Amino acid sequence: MAVLGILVWLWRQQAPSKVSKTPQAPAPVAQSLPSEEKKEKAPETRSSRSLTQLFPKQAWLDDYLKIPVSFGDEKEGLLVSLGIAPAGKDPDSIRDPDELRPAVLLLKKEKDSFVQKDLFDFDTPLPTQAGIRGSDLKGIPRITLKSLMDLDRDGKMEIVAGVDTRGDFAQAIGFLKWQGDQLQWIKTRGKSGQEKIALWLTGSTSQETEDVSTGKAKGEGPIEVIHKKGVLDPKAPQKGFAWTSTSWEMRNGVLVEK
Repeated sequence: MAVLGILVWLWRQQAPSKVSKTPQAPAPVAQSLPSEEKKEKAPETRSSRSLTQLFPKQAWLDDYLKIPVSFGDEKEGLLVSLGIAPAGKDPDSIRDPDELRPAVLLLKKEKDSFVQKDLFDFDTPLPTQAGIRGSDLKGIPRITLKSLMDLDRDGKMEIVAGVDTRGDFAQAIGFLKWQGDQLQWIKTRGKSGQEKIALWLTGSTSQETEDVSTGKAKGEGPIEVIHKKGVLDPKAPQKGFAWTSTSWEMRNGVLVEK
């Protein structure tokens, strides 16, 4: 009997457990990441790729700059600094950015995608403070988050853009403002009442040096734009540069000479 009891006990241990007729949910399985070749690109890469589809046909895709901006209506925006190939020239064939014309593309997010609102061309037939034409500007504009400044303290940001030039001076500084969903040059108004485009040269030659800066905010007052120019007397170079300085402040969308 003892032997029979042992055999029954062993048989019960080896018998399969009862299977429930109620189907059980499969246990979660950890999914491994796809290999590097099949890995989905990061969202910002996909965004950048789709962003170029909004660029104008003549845009140079080798390099561009973008910064986030706000339209004041809680909608996201992007400010994209571009180089535009000359008419009739394939932008893919350009290797030197000095061949490009500067431009700024303004994009606004509507629903889940960006739409083009404006393409600002720096070219202008109007006289400039720099004494150069808009067609003398070249390359890709330099606009960063630090370029956004509320010059008149009205809650709307103006744009201070650095642009390369074709002349003796290396670069220029231009001031832009918002007009609805578009960008425009800011104009200056001198004490004589004459208006010009707010574009100044910066840098030095053997005889002259120029600089543009912004002052510090004083209370709720506007921020000054200060232009300094130094001229060297070739007959007395030991005296150094003779400096002149002009200050401007924003009033009703115009930089007015103080």
